[in-house]
Amino acid sequence: MNLLASLKGFFSVIHQTNDEVYLAVDHVRSIPIFYTLGREVYVSDDPHWIRESIDDASPERLTATEFLFTGYVTGEETLFPHIKQLQAAEAVAIRNFENPKKTSIRYVDFQAENIDEEQIGQLVEQSDEPLNAAFTRLIRFANGRTIVVPLSGGLDSRMILLMLKRIGYDRITTFSNGRRNNREARVSRTVASALGLPWHFVEYSNKLWRRWFNSKEWNEYTHYANGLSSTPYVQDWPAIMELRKNYAVPTGSVFVPGHAAWHVGFHPRFPAKRPVSGHGCDDDLTSLEVFEGFYELQTFRRLDPSIQDLLTRRIRTLLTASSTNATADAANFFDLFWWTEYAAKFTINSVRAYEFFDYAWWVPLWDMDLVRFWMKVPRAYRQERMFNRLCAQRIETIVTGRRPMEDTSPIKPYSGIGLLLRKAHLLSAALTVRSFADYYKHPYAWNSIIPKNEYYHMYRGIENINSYLATQTIKQFFPKSDVESMDTISVK
Repeated sequence: MNLLASLKGFFSVIHQTNDEVYLAVDHVRSIPIFYTLGREVYVSDDPHWIRESIDDASPERLTATEFLFTGYVTGEETLFPHIKQLQAAEAVAIRNFENPKKTSIRYVDFQAENIDEEQIGQLVEQSDEPLNAAFTRLIRFANGRTIVVPLSGGLDSRMILLMLKRIGYDRITTFSNGRRNNREARVSRTVASALGLPWHFVEYSNKLWRRWFNSKEWNEYTHYANGLSSTPYVQDWPAIMELRKNYAVPTGSVFVPGHAAWHVGFHPRFPAKRPVSGHGCDDDLTSLEVFEGFYELQTFRRLDPSIQDLLTRRIRTLLTASSTNATADAANFFDLFWWTEYAAKFTINSVRAYEFFDYAWWVPLWDMDLVRFWMKVPRAYRQERMFNRLCAQRIETIVTGRRPMEDTSPIKPYSGIGLLLRKAHLLSAALTVRSFADYYKHPYAWNSIIPKNEYYHMYRGIENINSYLATQTIKQFFPKSDVESMDTISVK
């Protein structure tokens, strides 16, 4: 376990002896492993192969309902009851194949340290060490290959470019996508130009999305990427395909997205529920808070109370089964859930898009050195990403000698005015009104993959494109009538 905890890269491990097999995945489950225990033990990175091998034709209704609300399946479960998945930072040993027994451990302690806020200036300067270590590992992995950065106007992708420039790596290209002349693309082009880097733009439109969505490649990709446990990533997928077709990205390139560990601890819903300084963890209250904070792809009012109770029990099981100290504090468990469920199964699953087109990938802002450093940051400085903004601005000034450029990170729907609307019980109506305009004006145009009548029927408040994609994934395994009833009737 000490060896696994000391590793800094992204990995999965399968080691078999005569009557034992040892499995492990990294701290963000970036390369998933699936297994089944029965008369025979099956282990693979392809759960569809396992399903075919054991002839498992019956999906689990409760996990499918959870998938509709989250876009992933929590814990060790998948959409099929006999197929399990390793969780983030988990190691599993399976012994005695004739009568298999499993033991497992989570080998990373997710407990936040929260040092004194008065040391924040010193901590910003200390961020140099883990950042340099993380990007040194990226450079070693890239080994002279072109690094491709999906560039938005926000902090994270910009931080990647700044660190690459700071270290002196010069084989870099960038790209953005969306409707022509959208705001993030304009800022991204400015950022790339200021840093002297190539920038490609892949235009999205309603017409193009409908073509992509109905293509053979999309069907193959979604089958590959869902892993019977996660919603396929949508945003950059068409852009990668078009860049590849146009030879804009060399074969063997390494895609480096801006997914970052420092999003842990700033989820906007938790502070609205309870002061984060409180100690102790009331299982019932915390489970409800996690449910309301993360089960957000469907409108809650449609959910039958009996199903909500079953889902919050699933969360409570994760809370009590955790082998870390994070359960000592409700806010820490909220972070733990964000990290090991949302980030590991939803956000990081985006790397499947790069793999699908035979590209390599690396996520340096989830490097283990950075993760451990981030857990020291006071919670007050995680809110609204205050700390990583300070770090990014400092590095930008060092690298460019200029004042930091505008940050166009998307505004969270539950921050600022969104929180006021939520308290006034008007948020659902406001989001519904906005969604109508989004069908034709969303900067990524992806809503047009949904037939217009179905789109207006689906949006009742908080639904988004991932609500639709989660539903499409479940429809592969359930009849349409069953999918439509999952959030309104009890599970037997």
